[in-house]
Amino acid sequence: MAMDVASWNGYINSIIREYHSCIGGVNNIHLMNFRNSHSMLIDRRLEKFNTPNFDNTRNLIVECTGFDPVGIWGWPQRGMVWQAVQSRLNEILKIRHSFAHGLNFPNYMWLPQKNGQAYLNKSTVSEVERLLVHLATVLDIGLRNHMFVQFGANCIPWR
Repeated sequence: MAMDVASWNGYINSIIREYHSCIGGVNNIHLMNFRNSHSMLIDRRLEKFNTPNFDNTRNLIVECTGFDPVGIWGWPQRGMVWQAVQSRLNEILKIRHSFAHGLNFPNYMWLPQKNGQAYLNKSTVSEVERLLVHLATVLDIGLRNHMFVQFGANCIPWR
């Protein structure tokens, strides 16, 4: 799960940088100036981004792109509205913290338990990975649409 959280953090960093590089790629001097003036701010925000829980991630995306992903971060295939996804993502970060510091896992209802103690298994980790892939997929689409509406650009290449 630690690798999943690290991958999520890396993805968020990458998509923010890609978003801003696309703005600069538009043949519009005003947009290139906007991107250049914000590049140091973006770098500072990304340097401080090291806990990719729901609120930190959402705030970073809003501050760096103007797009609020909360409306797309439900997971209807699992019956989860955005508030449930918020709780789950925050719980995933707490589990990773517990794992990293050798602490017992919190007893979340979605974790299997043995003798009253929560643990991770392949199924649980796979479900976490599916959640993160889902969030990344809908964020790619949301940012692409936002970029097109705001700037007339559509250059996020990996989806």
